[in-house]
Amino acid sequence: MAAIALFTLTSCSDDDNDSTNNNPDANLVLPKKMIVNAFGETTTVTYTYNGNRLMTATGTDGYLEQYTYNGDKIVERKITYDGILDQKDVYTYDGENLTKFEMHFFDDEGTEESVDRNVYVYNSNGTITVSMYSSYLGGDFTMYETGIATITNGNLVSYVTDNSEQIYTFDDKNAVTKNLASEYYMTLAFLEGGKNNILSYTSSTNGEEDYSSTSVFTYNSDNYPATESVSSDSELNESYQYYYE
Repeated sequence: MAAIALFTLTSCSDDDNDSTNNNPDANLVLPKKMIVNAFGETTTVTYTYNGNRLMTATGTDGYLEQYTYNGDKIVERKITYDGILDQKDVYTYDGENLTKFEMHFFDDEGTEESVDRNVYVYNSNGTITVSMYSSYLGGDFTMYETGIATITNGNLVSYVTDNSEQIYTFDDKNAVTKNLASEYYMTLAFLEGGKNNILSYTSSTNGEEDYSSTSVFTYNSDNYPATESVSSDSELNESYQYYYE
């Protein structure tokens, strides 16, 4: 689960493309490297920064993320594998609110194939209504789902539709991504994550559980994760090691 959060938090600023590490606050804890062991394969991901804006995430498997910012707001993410564009995400804002998020998917030749779009409405009770649309091969967008996202103490604790729900529980320690710029916006875009670490995830449809997973962490002296083990269906599926600046 934490790997998804990290992979969504990489940036390349359009107003400052200096890719050198330049952390203005020596006390700001930022992830520098992650080692992932999943289903018999090991991948190392390294990160470069400008301040607390993560400039790139580079995997030893040919994976690369680059982001564009407007100030401290993330506006675009590009994912490539071995130099071929695989996905481009676009963020749209109204003031401080994220109002639209799109994921553009490309085929093996880099041609756009489909687009997923989330539209956000902010409710008076603090919840957020998310309407999801999709388009294929340049066709019209069709809405396929509407749900309610609830963020409590900086953590996305639930996303609920008319017939399904996704529920997260969290620890009280610092998330790996806590200090990264636009962390909140990417939590909302991907409907996962927050200021603390996800301990459990459960999804269900019509009251019947579809999937569940749990994470077990060890922490460093600053209460950030040092290791994470993720299991589902009582089997160990993934493990992570985290290293910081």
